[in-house]
Amino acid sequence: LKGLSVVKNSMIELDKIILNSATKNRLNPYCLPPTDFMNGNKPIRSKIEKIGEIAKSGLTPVTYGDALWYGQKKSYILSGDVIMTAIAKVLKPRLSVFVLNVDGVYSDTRSKKLIYDFKKEKPKISKNSMDVTGGMTRKITEATKMSRSGLKVFFVNGNKPQRITDAVSGKKFEGTLFR
Repeated sequence: LKGLSVVKNSMIELDKIILNSATKNRLNPYCLPPTDFMNGNKPIRSKIEKIGEIAKSGLTPVTYGDALWYGQKKSYILSGDVIMTAIAKVLKPRLSVFVLNVDGVYSDTRSKKLIYDFKKEKPKISKNSMDVTGGMTRKITEATKMSRSGLKVFFVNGNKPQRITDAVSGKKFEGTLFR
């Protein structure tokens, strides 16, 4: 359980950083631990609907992936990407944005050729066994699920905030679109 404790503390620290940043930028954050609306990896529909009500009230719901206890000295990772899909299926947002530390999905990571429209081109994906959240493979899987249900999904580089703004405002942006 020591590993679980380390991951939990890391997620709490990251959440504090996000909440502080959101507060400084007057976004009125409202922290929602995943256990508030997920039962294991299953969404609780009525609780997710409450997230929509919270957002409509002027608050900005903030949640995160987490390491959760499974019982009998076992734990599991509930990825933020899985949470995003669960929330999107219930709330049907206008768009969903995955904020990354890269420009989007590359057709080949060596050439760094960006895929602008995921529907038209598929990347070569290699698994990263070091990333317990599933890494880019998980993100692509979840974005594909969301786009198949009719939602627009963008992958954007968070180190270039203007790209996030452009994607959200419907302007041309550097990143990957799933539709």
